[in-house]
Amino acid sequence: MLELIAGQRSSLTGLLLPLGDRTLVLPNVAVAELSGQRNVVCQRGEPAWHLGW
Repeated sequence: MLELIAGQRSSLTGLLLPLGDRTLVLPNVAVAELSGQRNVVCQRGEPAWHLGW
């Protein structure tokens, strides 16, 4: 159901991003590009949090 608030739609077109125990809602205008996830290889000597390029 679509309700009107002050003459505008009350819907939002966006993305739902799961973040652990929460979900982040991003409007489409906040996203510049979507890219697929690729396998990365950790390089020797790099910190554990650094997943490569």
